[in-house]
Amino acid sequence: MERRWEVIGFLVLVCCISQGLSLICFVCFPDMKGDMLSRYEAVDIRANISRTYEDRAYNHFGLCSNLSMDNLYQVVCPSDSTYTVCMTISNDYWMASTCGLYAMPAGATRVCKRKGHLETCYCNTELCNSSTHQVARSPYLLLLVSLLLAWKVK
Repeated sequence: MERRWEVIGFLVLVCCISQGLSLICFVCFPDMKGDMLSRYEAVDIRANISRTYEDRAYNHFGLCSNLSMDNLYQVVCPSDSTYTVCMTISNDYWMASTCGLYAMPAGATRVCKRKGHLETCYCNTELCNSSTHQVARSPYLLLLVSLLLAWKVK
């Protein structure tokens, strides 16, 4: 019985540490819509997203216009200190989502800035950069609950 609690404690520790090291964000490409400037910006953002995730094929990412809560769009941000927030970049024609860098003001969970006709919003909670700002449950937490339930059934 004592061994079971050691295992459960270890799993909780692993889930908490791994959750703290990397942020999970929605990542998706903007549609190629709008005037020439809008399309040029969309191409530039697609290239930046592709460079951020060089280990993934270009066609791995869906379009933000088709954004759903499924795992295709949920990506663990690179674990170096460069990626501290989830981002949404949008204009009148399209939206893009990815991981990024921004120093959030103390206590803030979402900050939006406008530059020209582009708006960039930054947030620092898991999966906070969807168009509807719904937050999905952590896959690590779901794994932990599943393990605990499976253990209890035995």
